[in-house]
Amino acid sequence: GQILEFTIRITNTGSVQIASIDLEDRFVGSIVEPVGYGSHAELGDPPLSDTAYTYNASINPELITWSLLGDGVLLDPGESLAVIVRLRAVHPTEDLQVVNRAEIARALDIEENEVGAGNASVPALSTGATLPMTKSANPASSVSAGMPITYTILITNDGLIDIVSLPLHDIFDPNALRFASANPKPDQANQASGELTWNDLLATTGRSVLAPGETIRVLTVYTATRDIAETVNRAEVVGAQDSYGNDVQPRQAQAPIRIVGPSSDAVIVPTATPTRFPTAGPRLTAIAELTATAQAQATPTAEATAAAPTTAAAVTATVVVPATLPNTGSGGDLSPLLVLIIAISLLGSALVLRR
Repeated sequence: GQILEFTIRITNTGSVQIASIDLEDRFVGSIVEPVGYGSHAELGDPPLSDTAYTYNASINPELITWSLLGDGVLLDPGESLAVIVRLRAVHPTEDLQVVNRAEIARALDIEENEVGAGNASVPALSTGATLPMTKSANPASSVSAGMPITYTILITNDGLIDIVSLPLHDIFDPNALRFASANPKPDQANQASGELTWNDLLATTGRSVLAPGETIRVLTVYTATRDIAETVNRAEVVGAQDSYGNDVQPRQAQAPIRIVGPSSDAVIVPTATPTRFPTAGPRLTAIAELTATAQAQATPTAEATAAAPTTAAAVTATVVVPATLPNTGSGGDLSPLLVLIIAISLLGSALVLRR
């Protein structure tokens, strides 16, 4: 889609004046096309050349010609002139290739004698559209079994032409993850083989093209089913095409995640601590006091809930953790009956000592 501007410079290196020059420019039509012509012409294209030219696609679709000088205009020895030609790259190449070759077909001096000739060629590398991808997981590194994992896939068109077809495959480990939901929804979801398929993300999201610079986002939610040292979730774009009918180079992105076993909550059992009483001499004069304390602690447990996607823009997983839990282990005050029984027992001991 990029426009290539070539400058053809002609210099009179002889000793006589040149009165006319016929210039030919041949290009490789399978790689480049003349700007403003053919099915890839666009509104607002610059002119094919700033100098009057002849181009007839029905006679020779890969040839542009110019008749330079004339009408008394001369190219003196040592002087130069320049011709600009603009071609659009339409198909990618794997390496540098000669896509444009200029040649002086004929040059005449003021006496109409043919003088000299020259040619020049230019190699070029035409690169196709690219679709860089990123994939990230939330949580980013590890998750407990039974908890949800949300993956975000971002695909960007960083080329110069529209993408018109965009298939996507999301591949996961069915032994470690269970598919829960996705936005947009896939055309096929196969839990047994561990693959989600979108035949064309553009059609799925109601787009006709992915324009240059635009990004499309896909959210997938899975549930971790068992502990595993590492499982890799991979997204692939294979078979995408640009508006020139070129196959876009396959792309992939992946995000590893570690799944740990479910955590168990520690419970501290409350215990009662008796208070020692001071001993009296032969005569018990102090009134005994009894105190009991009980303490309990409970560790809050985290309950995870996955929020179902409600719009076309988000699929999220929310972890709800209560700030505190009720203290279920506290012993509270001693029963009045227990205090009364202990007091009577102590009173009986005092009576025995009096005797």
